[in-house]
Amino acid sequence: MKSYKQTELGVIPADWDVAPLSELCDIATGNTPPTSNKDYYGDDYLFVSPADLGSLKYIIQTSKRLSSLGFAISRKYPSNSILFTCIGSTIGKCGITTSIATSNQQINAVFPSQFINHEYLYYQLVKIAPQIKVRAGEQAVPIVNKTEFGTTIIPVPDMFEQKAIATILSDMDLEIGAIETKLIKARQLKQGMMHELLTGKIRLIDKGNT
Repeated sequence: MKSYKQTELGVIPADWDVAPLSELCDIATGNTPPTSNKDYYGDDYLFVSPADLGSLKYIIQTSKRLSSLGFAISRKYPSNSILFTCIGSTIGKCGITTSIATSNQQINAVFPSQFINHEYLYYQLVKIAPQIKVRAGEQAVPIVNKTEFGTTIIPVPDMFEQKAIATILSDMDLEIGAIETKLIKARQLKQGMMHELLTGKIRLIDKGNT
């Protein structure tokens, strides 16, 4: 029979630990190359802003990109980094990098250590994002600085269970994505049928009355 224990996070399995983010990963805050120098901007590297986060789990495209020159003066994030919006009304939006990237100063980048699975950590951050946002909202300008963000405590099972949890949640995300794609297609089909039916291009005639 599995046993549980009381922690600052509530009741968790007895064989799980709790730890602040600062002990599980490195954290960095992004920066923006001067926009007055157009040579810093181009098509070479992803430059993540809060607008690029939240709708998808993985960061594949960004609205702006940097040139090699702009990237050279930016903080560099490897793939499997987790980017978490830390300033303003969009605090809590996050995503996982799929390639080397950078971000503006509104984002904290989390680089997981060998003790934490990046996908497990992503789901933990998604789960606690509302709490972090509430905590930040107590200030005049909502902000979670790097130090404050690093004090955030999460539960930590062993690596096997971390990966198992992340796999189940990832599979569910894929299933939800497939359902949402079907829903979009069904709505498009309905819109098309509405036009055809309501303009008489498709006729529904009762042959018994003809």
